[in-house]
Amino acid sequence: MSVSTMAVNPTRLAHLVTSNCLPSEAEAEQARGAIADALQELERVTDEISKLEQRRKELNEHIHAHKGIVSPWRRLLPELVIEIMRYCTTSKLYPSQHPEFENPFTIGQVCSAWRDIALSAPSLWANVDIKVSTLSTQSQAEALERLLQRSYPHCLELEVEYQPLQLQLQSPAPLQVIQTIRKFSQRWRSLDIRLTGSLLEALVSSTSLPNLESLILRSSWVYDPYPPPQTHECLPRGVTFRNAPTLRKLNLVNTYLNTATIIDCFPLEQLTDLDIFVGRINRPTQFSGVHTARLLSRTPNLQTYRLSSVPESCLSEDYAGSALMTKPVLLPHLHTLELQTYDRWSSIFDNLALPDLQNVRLEVSSSSWANRWLDDPFDRLLERSQRAKISCDMSASTFGTHVHQCVIGRKAR
Repeated sequence: MSVSTMAVNPTRLAHLVTSNCLPSEAEAEQARGAIADALQELERVTDEISKLEQRRKELNEHIHAHKGIVSPWRRLLPELVIEIMRYCTTSKLYPSQHPEFENPFTIGQVCSAWRDIALSAPSLWANVDIKVSTLSTQSQAEALERLLQRSYPHCLELEVEYQPLQLQLQSPAPLQVIQTIRKFSQRWRSLDIRLTGSLLEALVSSTSLPNLESLILRSSWVYDPYPPPQTHECLPRGVTFRNAPTLRKLNLVNTYLNTATIIDCFPLEQLTDLDIFVGRINRPTQFSGVHTARLLSRTPNLQTYRLSSVPESCLSEDYAGSALMTKPVLLPHLHTLELQTYDRWSSIFDNLALPDLQNVRLEVSSSSWANRWLDDPFDRLLERSQRAKISCDMSASTFGTHVHQCVIGRKAR
C-alpha cells in the first residue's frame, strides 16, 4: 500500500501533529499503523532507488566504454603518438635495478597499442640519465643494455653520474654499468659525466667517439677534504677526447684541469661553444681567467665563450700568466662573450680581437670594487676589433651582483 492510499484521516490526527495533546488509544494505534506502513513503503522506494543507481552506473560505464571506440585518439597516426610521448613529463629514463625492468614510460602503459608504439620508436629511448653507485647491480647493467639496444640506430644523449654513498661496499657492478655504456660509444652524441677517475678512465680510455658533438665534464672530486690536493685533475693520465672528430660544444665544470691539460686532451680547434666554470684555484697552472687568451688561441672556430669563477679563483696581479701576449688572439667567428668572474678582465680584453662580436654579458659582485665595471679595457677591445656598443644595460640581481648586458655592432666608418 502506498503512502497516498493509507487509511489515515488527516483531520483526526492533524491537531495532534501540530500540538502536544495526549492522543487517545485509538488515535495512537492509528498513528502506529501509519508509521509501519510508511516505513514499509520507504524500504521499497529505497530498494528501487538502489536498483536505479546501479543501473545508472552500468549505463555510464557502458557509455564511457563505447565512447572510447569513437575517440579521436584512436585515429591518431603512430607518428603523432610518438610526438606526444616526446613531450611527456618523463623526459629521461632511469634504468631500474629491478630484473623485470621493461618500459619506464608511464604513457606507454595507457594501452597495449601505445606500449607497442613506444617500444618500436628508438628515438624515445635515446636520452638516458644513469646513476652509478656502490648499490648498482648486475640487473641494472642488464636493464641498461636492453634500453640502449632499443634506441638503435639513434645517437645517444647520456648523463652519467657517480653517487658516493657512506657505505663500505665492494661491488663490481658500477664498473659493469660503465662497461655497458662503453659498448655504445659509437652512438654517443651528447655526454654529461661526473665520475671518479677510475670510472672515467674505464668509460672513455682508448674509445672512438665518431658522433660525439657535446661534452660536459664535471668535477670528479667527491671526497674530503675539499678543495682537492694540488696534484688532482679531473682527467686521469692518458685519458683524452681528441678522438672525437665531431665535438663542437665543451663545458668544463670545476674540473681542476691545468691549462696545458685542456690544450692537450680536447680538440679545441674544432669547438664552436666553450663554457668553463672555475672553482677554487689550488695551483698557478690550473686554468683560470688569466689563461683565457692562451687557451682561445687554439680555438679558431669558436663562436661562444662563457667563463664563470668563484672568488677563490682570483690569482695575484703579478702572476706571469696575466701578461699581455705578443699579439692579440684573433677569433673571427666569436659573437658571444659571457664572463661571470672575479679575475681581472683586462687580461681577457687586452689579449683578444673579436671582429664579429655581437653580445657581451658581464656579471660581477657589486661589493667587489677591485672588479667593478671598467670601460677602458673593454673599449680597447672594441677599438681593436672595429666594433662599437649599440646598447649597454646594467641591472642588479637579488644575489648582490651587477649584470652588464651589451649589444655590439660594427663600428661606423
